[in-house]
Amino acid sequence: MWRTTIRGLVARRLRLALTGVAVVLGVAFVSGTLVLTDTISHTFDSLYAKAGAGTDLSIRTKAPFTGLTADRAAVPAGVLATVAGVPGVDRAAGTVVGFAQVIGADGNVVGGNGATVGAAWLPDGFSPLDVKSGRPPAAAGEVVLDAATAKRTGFGVGSRVRLLLQGPPEEFAVVGVAGLGPVDGVGTGTFVAFEPATAHRVLGRPGRFDSIEVQAAPGTGLDALQARIAAALPRDLEVVTGTQVSDESAKKVKDSLRFLPTALLSFAGIALFVGAFMIANTFSVLVAQRSRELALLRSVGASRRQVRTSVVAEAAVTGLVASVVGTGLGVLVAVGLHGLLDRFGLELPGSTPQLRVRPAVVSVAVGTIVTTVSALLPAVRASRVAPMEALRTAEPGSTPPRRVRVIAAVLVGTVGAALLVSGLTAGEASAYSTVAFGTLVSLVALALAAPAIAGPLARVIGWPLALAGGVPGRLGRGNAMRNPRRTAATAASLTICLGLVSFLTVFAGSARASLHRVLDEGQRADYLVYSANGTGFSPELAASLRRRPEAQHVVGFRRGQFLLGDVRRDVMAADPAGLSAVLELDVRAGSAAQLADGGVAVHTDVAAEHGWRVGDLITMKFARSGEQRVQIDALFAEKRVLGASYLIAMRDFERSFSEQLDQLVLVGAAPGVDAAELRHAVEHAVAAYPGVEAKTGPEAKRDQTRQIDKLLGLVGALLALAIVIAVLGIVNTLALSVYERTREIGLVRAVGLSRRQLRSTVRVESVIIAALGAVLGVAVGAGFGAAMITVLRTKGMTDLSLPVDRLGIEMAAAVLAGVLAAAWPARRAARLDVLEAIGYE
Repeated sequence: MWRTTIRGLVARRLRLALTGVAVVLGVAFVSGTLVLTDTISHTFDSLYAKAGAGTDLSIRTKAPFTGLTADRAAVPAGVLATVAGVPGVDRAAGTVVGFAQVIGADGNVVGGNGATVGAAWLPDGFSPLDVKSGRPPAAAGEVVLDAATAKRTGFGVGSRVRLLLQGPPEEFAVVGVAGLGPVDGVGTGTFVAFEPATAHRVLGRPGRFDSIEVQAAPGTGLDALQARIAAALPRDLEVVTGTQVSDESAKKVKDSLRFLPTALLSFAGIALFVGAFMIANTFSVLVAQRSRELALLRSVGASRRQVRTSVVAEAAVTGLVASVVGTGLGVLVAVGLHGLLDRFGLELPGSTPQLRVRPAVVSVAVGTIVTTVSALLPAVRASRVAPMEALRTAEPGSTPPRRVRVIAAVLVGTVGAALLVSGLTAGEASAYSTVAFGTLVSLVALALAAPAIAGPLARVIGWPLALAGGVPGRLGRGNAMRNPRRTAATAASLTICLGLVSFLTVFAGSARASLHRVLDEGQRADYLVYSANGTGFSPELAASLRRRPEAQHVVGFRRGQFLLGDVRRDVMAADPAGLSAVLELDVRAGSAAQLADGGVAVHTDVAAEHGWRVGDLITMKFARSGEQRVQIDALFAEKRVLGASYLIAMRDFERSFSEQLDQLVLVGAAPGVDAAELRHAVEHAVAAYPGVEAKTGPEAKRDQTRQIDKLLGLVGALLALAIVIAVLGIVNTLALSVYERTREIGLVRAVGLSRRQLRSTVRVESVIIAALGAVLGVAVGAGFGAAMITVLRTKGMTDLSLPVDRLGIEMAAAVLAGVLAAAWPARRAARLDVLEAIGYE
């Protein structure tokens, strides 16, 4: 049997080629994602290991919850002398880190969405920077750039560079270019270093350090030194090892990127899932075509188990070979994914791809297992064919859906519908999981019901093609209806892909509509000022706007996090004066003006969840100011512009957070000022801050719509691989069908069907399959998209939008894909010799 299996693989190598391609593509995506993840992880580990190499111990303030150093309260500068005087301390240096954004020679912000870090230059032995040219900064007005930024901007030693800071923008002389450990820079982020006194001033840390780094004297035990330093410090400070700080920093960065491999592996899983349908369908067709061969094997003594093992072995070998090839291509896919994410603004640090054993083993195992499991059902079906029945069968016949399958589909569909209804009516805590599970169950029901509905749908979809296409149209329609199980299985891959695409289309359309409503109803300002790349910007911009007589109300907003119990929560801050003039909060109880006295405003949903009322005290823990008992002064119902359920006064925010950067500024015109005057005033103020944009409500709508479309484009690009595999599935099924119907093709050609008509017949069948997948996919995706939007109403998704035009374009694209998929099978069918085809067995 093994020799027979190997010979069968060799004989059917071309028929298994497209199946192998699907496995190669899916496995390459998995392998590429794992390689990219390992590369990013290695880069940050190396970077932070280098950054902490010169530090034995680090002194910092204690925090109620883990956060970056900048989230903590600053260390008084006087502590440095205390630490330096502890026996066993060789050297000590203070660190200062803050916001510093580089402006390129073209006047635009450098760095995109990357980090924009400024720091004090540390003494030799402490600094993670390696000077590549020039020298360290030694005086006010001097700065060192990271090498990656220098390459991107063309700045070098002797250049003048303008920086956006927490205070007003300033210009500095570049005196050095440095690398960050093993890399020139981190993604598209920027890093600049100042001499210490300048860093204290421009980074907002006068007389304070973010931390104090310590190097132990030779022969000094770190544990003993750590205990001595801790005994000499106030209780609000802690002493940790440099390794611990490096590990924490690397972990925080990697945790912030944890969504990336999860998201990419999800798309790879979709591609493999789609490929699984193709694999199962391919082996089902191959088993049907080999029924006489398998029956002959049974008649000469092969058992059912041997037949089943033979089919599974073919799948395992196909999967193994394709998985090895796909794993090898993973490096190229990793490079491609890196470039794709860069193109869409999610720019990551680049270094040499890390080739490790784990991604290779996982990728090969996943591809082989998926291929083998997908072939199990066809293998079982092959082992159940009676020898004499198969020997009497000239060609595989129609396989109508079984009654048991239909009943199971109805029962599972009922459960799925019940879960969806329950999720739509349940509380917010369980709604997402219930709707998601209901969606999954409903998809299973659709898969079970597909063979039963494929025939009638193919009849309806093919009706206009049969009328307009004459004999080829009727033949193609009949071929699609002949085996509804096969038609449904072939269309299933496209159904999944179009379902996801249409779900995203509905989601994006609803997000646009909801955003437009927010900008129309949630705010009252004439202008919205915000950063184009989502980073914060200097509060000096709002201050300059307040000095303009054309603007009567200028309110800045800042974002931070605090701890409520054991859960992190977002909090926004604003100046209560003038808040109601630019923002609609829909206050239901209390007054937002009272926030000036040190209280907090809470969203009504959160208050109802906790049973809070105006006048109650709640405990808010901040990384810098620690635990605070704060009174609830107001309850508000409108939070779509804020994006947070808690609001405090700006004065309290400045006391509780180190970094002071505005996220949004709302500007209202003074009485009697026309639109042109206000625009001139706002644009004049914003011009000094590249990367910051000022938009009216309609302009902000268009800008945010572009951002949503950009995200949708990225997701669509990642789904493209699954769509390609789905189209390959149609190609493979049609090609196998042509092989299966060789004799039938010869007969219809013999009675007068031309080559052109035969090609049209294959195209009609392909279009019907593609249209069937598109109709089911769009219907399912739009339905589930509507259900999810309903659940997300409390999160700001207030408007459900069904973009009929885009959904129509997606269906038309699917039909076009069907036409393209039929090209090769149709050409192959038309080239068959008539006499040889009639005599084919």
